[in-house]
Amino acid sequence: MKTKWNLKTIILMTLTALICGVIYWLISFLYTILAAILTPLGLAPMANDLTQGPWILAGTLIGCMFQMPGSAFFGQFLSSIIETFIGDKGGIMDAVSGIFDGIGTELGFMITGYRKYNHWTLALTSLLTTITTFGYSWLFDGYRFLGLGILSLLFCVRFASIFIVSDFLTLGIIKLLKRSGALGMMK
Repeated sequence: MKTKWNLKTIILMTLTALICGVIYWLISFLYTILAAILTPLGLAPMANDLTQGPWILAGTLIGCMFQMPGSAFFGQFLSSIIETFIGDKGGIMDAVSGIFDGIGTELGFMITGYRKYNHWTLALTSLLTTITTFGYSWLFDGYRFLGLGILSLLFCVRFASIFIVSDFLTLGIIKLLKRSGALGMMK
């Protein structure tokens, strides 16, 4: 459903981003548990990659819901700011991460000309988001000090996590919203 930037869509995007920001904050607890479990195995960074998918939900969901330029970035960045204000342990770096997350999610929709909102577009979005968020981890999470083998593993795990959420979960939510008639009310 194509929409235009107006007060109503901004409010709906903000409400969706608010829900996702709370989800992000909750996922940070799962991240901490996973990091504690993986640390003795020497795989602590993998906690970040396993949980990266849920941290991308706002961008793909809002991008698919509103289908207009900038909506994926706006939703992703705003949800990361909300996560920051809730008091997540990442602090202001959650918002910086949201910039990288938002660029990745927006690029997938932009490359397809904001015309296709299907599995292929979301697979492309997943790949581009994996690349941009890996860039963040390279710069700020110390990934530049890791060996090629572990980097390859982390990249694949991150892509799988992002793909599952960006593709299957996002399209499932969109399908439910369409069935309920909620997307039709946004016109």
